[in-house]
Amino acid sequence: MSSRRLTTTRGRRVTVRRAGFSLVELLLSIFILAIGIIAISAIFPAGILQQQQASDDVIGPIVAQEALGVLRSKLDQDDFGTFEQFGIYLDDQLRSTTNEGVISSVASPAPGDWTWMRPSFLLRGGIFGTPDPNYTPDPLHGAIDIFSLRRTRDGSGFQSYPGDVNLGSAGSENAIFATSDQAVGSSTGATGIPVIVQDDGAAYSGPESLWGIPYNRNKYAILNPLNPPVYNNIDRDGLTEPLVTILQSERTWPQGVDNPRYVWDCMFRRYQGRIQVAIFVYRVSTAGGVPRPYAVASGYDVTSPGLQGPFESPLPTRVVLGDPGNQTDWENVFWTPRGLEKDDAANRIDDLVVPGTEVGSSLGGGGGDITTTLDPFGEGWQYPGQWLLDQNGNIHRVLAGRRSAKDGPVRLARPVPHVSRHISNGNLFNAQGDDTTVDQASAVKAVWFIPPESRDGLILTPVFVTVRDL
Repeated sequence: MSSRRLTTTRGRRVTVRRAGFSLVELLLSIFILAIGIIAISAIFPAGILQQQQASDDVIGPIVAQEALGVLRSKLDQDDFGTFEQFGIYLDDQLRSTTNEGVISSVASPAPGDWTWMRPSFLLRGGIFGTPDPNYTPDPLHGAIDIFSLRRTRDGSGFQSYPGDVNLGSAGSENAIFATSDQAVGSSTGATGIPVIVQDDGAAYSGPESLWGIPYNRNKYAILNPLNPPVYNNIDRDGLTEPLVTILQSERTWPQGVDNPRYVWDCMFRRYQGRIQVAIFVYRVSTAGGVPRPYAVASGYDVTSPGLQGPFESPLPTRVVLGDPGNQTDWENVFWTPRGLEKDDAANRIDDLVVPGTEVGSSLGGGGGDITTTLDPFGEGWQYPGQWLLDQNGNIHRVLAGRRSAKDGPVRLARPVPHVSRHISNGNLFNAQGDDTTVDQASAVKAVWFIPPESRDGLILTPVFVTVRDL
């Protein structure tokens, strides 16, 4: 409280008191103001997140369309062939050359078709070792070789392309090596494509090997040396191999910048005689959300060989659900269009629930410590907001996900759709060789996805997935 003295006309002094704020009132007003500021500031992170999601929703399809344009400028439908052209008959199940066992229930395409296959990646040999200070990164690091021709030539003992990169060991951090999605269902590349069979039935390891996506043998040939006719008296004069390389810089958006905001990768399948491409768009950032230079990481630990096989294409990551050699309990492992109760008249909410993702569970139903964080490469498909592609070409969104075993279950944005067994790719027969039912054909047996982080620690945020005819 303050006061001042006034003098009247009669000479008397009158004291006038003026009201003020006490310390308690001042502290109380600051407290109320702070509550308002905190409430308002809490809105900003959510607003920024929503703004980023809105940007992703708009830009994701644009990047995918640009990616499709790049692919169509380099590839045609008739560039791709069939396994049968190489004398490889999948017999409804693609099997390994070592034990004739079923590698994957996904690999059961109709004759002439093949299931989703990833192109070969050209990668630096290791990311966890100490690099040579004088090492200059190869410009081909992170590039994709659509038909895995470098891997084929290297694995078959052919000479490399003149002026091209010399492939080295995956265990050397300064070497470039080529991956391969060989054997389709192989997760580590330990088993190769079966040997080619001559017309007389005799097997041979001739120069026309196949270590990845089959190319059109009637249009192209792998030659050794690079120009004369090849083995087995087949006149291939004038035919050259389809060396199609897409650099890492060509798979970024915007192109031509040091720190791209978005990146795309792709897979291919032959479905009813047509080539389809699946395009995965994702955003790359650091822990602070800042874009930075990016190339697909090899994930090969030179200090601990075997952490990841050097021949596995790293993106998109694939997870095969359940045991492909034992489908007796497939209803408890695979995602079916009828939901958990297998009854359309029952609770429809369970049609959105993914089996085996309840609290405390891990991939495959193994359980474990509920505080365990999910493996981003083996279980990252369960993260909230994930985009998933299954073996039937259907795209799924994770509506309610989980980041650790204490969360769950995983719920999809919509139920698994019914797919006729006659139009499904890879589901005509089960692992026992019996005809599948419609539910078995529709069931999700494998998913491909972008993991929530790269093998060198960057944050990867899935933005968009689409399947288009090439």
